[in-house]
Amino acid sequence: MISIIVPAYNEERKIEATLKRIAAVPIIKEVIVVDDGSKDRTAAKARKYAKVIRQKTNRGKGAAMRAGAKIAKGRILVFIDASQFEPREITRLLDEMKKAGADMVVGIRNFDVIPWHRRVTNNLTKLAILIGTGRHISDALSGFRAIKKKEFLALQTKEERYCIESEINFLAFGNGLKVAEVPVTVTYHEERPVKKLGGLKTFWKQRFIHEAVFNTKMAIKFRLGLR
Repeated sequence: MISIIVPAYNEERKIEATLKRIAAVPIIKEVIVVDDGSKDRTAAKARKYAKVIRQKTNRGKGAAMRAGAKIAKGRILVFIDASQFEPREITRLLDEMKKAGADMVVGIRNFDVIPWHRRVTNNLTKLAILIGTGRHISDALSGFRAIKKKEFLALQTKEERYCIESEINFLAFGNGLKVAEVPVTVTYHEERPVKKLGGLKTFWKQRFIHEAVFNTKMAIKFRLGLR
């Protein structure tokens, strides 16, 4: 059985269309939407098509993914963002997993359509993973991936926020999981405005700072064998 897990935060405009496309994939029997403390009607719209878990506060994508994984009944978990990716390509990930005998398959996006600042952080994350584990991955921050449930839970991820994909990659490579890649389609919509840097306190809350600190720590830990 395959379980689809969709972490979502304030996605009322896009969640319904995404879930309709997931429902059109014949092999899918379980869809779980984890509403990560949304302030809009994300949960209400999702309930028409999926099992919904509501987190009272916005804990972060990593926490949402783990919440979905814990209740999933499937042997294989497919994580997909509430927008951007094409659900019909779920079968592409699953086919590659079977073909390659992989524990995890990562959907690789076309970098030409990824916003430039996302390309920069992605490349820096890839470098940190290479330094820490000696392994290369083409798209370190892809939110579209399939992984065996047993292996995912065994990784014991801790990241609450958006560095969860980076953490999964570090731990997967560090624990010897077989990882495969497959190209996937991605469509970028308008993004939420980036906060102004402002003072020092605001600066340290910026996403790219959190990513840089997280990846540096992970690379050092893995390099020194402290994981």
